[in-house]
This record gives sequence, structure tokens and C-alpha cells, in this order.
Amino acid sequence: MPPNQRCTSWPVFTGTLHYFNGKFEAYQRTYVVSHFSSHVGYVWHQLSFRLVDSLGLNTIGTSIPYIKKENLANFAYPIPGTETEQRAIAGALSDVDGLIGALEKLIAKKRAIKQAAMQQLLTGKTRLPGFGGEWDTQQIDALATIDPENLSSTTDPNLAFNYISLEDVDAGRLLGSSGQTFKSSPSRARRVLRHDDVLMATVRPNLMAHLHFRSQVPSAVCSTGFAVLRARSGLAAPGFLFAHLFGDVVNEQIEKTLAGSNYPAINSRDVRMIKVPCPPTVEEQHAIATSLSDMDAEIEALEQRRDKTRAIKQGMMQQLLTGRIRLVKPQPVSEA
Repeated sequence: MPPNQRCTSWPVFTGTLHYFNGKFEAYQRTYVVSHFSSHVGYVWHQLSFRLVDSLGLNTIGTSIPYIKKENLANFAYPIPGTETEQRAIAGALSDVDGLIGALEKLIAKKRAIKQAAMQQLLTGKTRLPGFGGEWDTQQIDALATIDPENLSSTTDPNLAFNYISLEDVDAGRLLGSSGQTFKSSPSRARRVLRHDDVLMATVRPNLMAHLHFRSQVPSAVCSTGFAVLRARSGLAAPGFLFAHLFGDVVNEQIEKTLAGSNYPAINSRDVRMIKVPCPPTVEEQHAIATSLSDMDAEIEALEQRRDKTRAIKQGMMQQLLTGRIRLVKPQPVSEA
């Protein structure tokens, strides 16, 4: 097992220490500088690996987490006997950091491309091959029925369902749901969902907790904090309506409705009055929705790859920074 190393001093300064990146950037811009005899890259990875668990974060009396200087002064960590091995470990972990960073940049680029595509495809400025004709503007209630099914006060008290709250949805992703019966469910659990319904968040709509419901859970009921849009057959594609909820045209109208309001919410009447640009055929709506959905799938695949790489790095740190796995053959340390 490698020996332990302690820092010799921790003078404090305020500013930006570029080598301490990642989660350190999220905290106060007050840093500490250490003097180590070991390789600085190796030390940085040890800090990022052990900082939270070994030293703890203090949040008492402040909303910003911070670490006490005296805790850092007593920070000890395992260290291999040669700088060659320290450099090898730091290099391996830095290579993984580079891959994660490259994936982050690619994800950001793909998101920007999708946003630009939305601005073009959802307004008719750019047309997909094979489509033509003039676009017009339609109110949402001409394209979909709003809140078509709701549980009434006479509902069977023992009716069981999966409840989707506002907190269960994040920008098109269903994070979870809770099993409920009508008699014990929250009073907001009223909107009955069917396959291909579109959930539009009407409470704090700027958070865009919207969802295209594709039967992710059976027997679903959602909160009255959503407006449920059920596309009219032959007139609207559910995916097209869903995409518009994230576009500039709809959100500019929502912002105008919220202006001057003390409570960030819109009602069903506001939803019905929202206007969206529409192509002349529902087939073009479906094609636009599919194109944007394919972009979402590509971004999601990249996010999964990034998350998997982060998990791999965490496993590497647990092995390499404790001496359980060695990258180079250990060399005996001379007495000198």
C-alpha cells in the first residue's frame, strides 16, 4: 500500500485557480494553495476524489458550501513512491477527463444545432424535402382538445393509478411517478392521460416541465399543474405540438401572459389562445416532429455515454488512487 502524504501549508487567496476546476468552480471564489512534494496533477485528482467524503462540506449559516482551512491542513492521502507512477495515474485520469470534456462540448454543440433547427422547422423558414404549400397560424385549441378527461368527485375511492406531478417531469423526461389510489391521492391528481397526450406545464412554465406521454407508465393521471393537449386526429401531430412548447413562438406568448403577474402560472384559457405556425398538412408536422425527435435521441445517447464515462472514471479513481491497481511496476524507494 502506498504511504500517506500531508500538505505542508495552506495559504489562502481569492481569485480563480484554473487547475482547481470542475466542482470547485461552483463554490465561493476563495481558494487555498498547498505545497506538496508530490506531482500536482496526482494531488488534484486525490482532492477531487476525497474532498467531499473525507473533509465534508459546511453549509451551516450559508447557502454556499465551503470547506474549513483547518480541515484541509490535516488532509492526508495515499501516494505511490515514485513521481513516475504519480504522473502515470494523473495522466490516465486526465485522459478520461479529456474525453468527458469532449463529450460535453459535443452535447452542447448538438443542442445548439437542434435549437437552430427548431427555429427554422417550426416556423416554415426551412422546409423538409418533399413538402410545399403555404403555412398558416392556428390556435392550439383548433389543433388539440385541452384537458379532455378529468377525474370527478364521484370517482371510485379505490381507483388505482400512477400519479405524475410537476416534479416528476424535467424538460421532456419523465423522472418518475407514484402509485396512488383516488381516496389518498393529492387533490391535484385529476388529469387522465392517454397515449400520445402532451403535458404542458402551466405552473412555472418557464421551467419547461413538458412531456410527450407515450405510455411510459400504465393507468396514468397527472397533476392539474399541467394542461393536457390531445391532438385532434388528422389535424395535428402530438410530437409537433410538443416541440412547439420548447420553441420561441410559444414561449414568447407565455412570457407576455405572465408579465405583471405575481404568480408564474397560466390557465387553460391562456393555453387555448396560444397560436402556433402550422404547415398545410399533418404529414409535414409528423416529419418535423420525427426530425427533431431524432436529434433528441442523438443527444440522449451522447449524454448516456458521458454519464457512463464518468462512472468509469469514478471506478478508476477508487482503484488507482488507493493503490489497489498499479499502472507501473513499483520501484523500491531509496533511503536517500
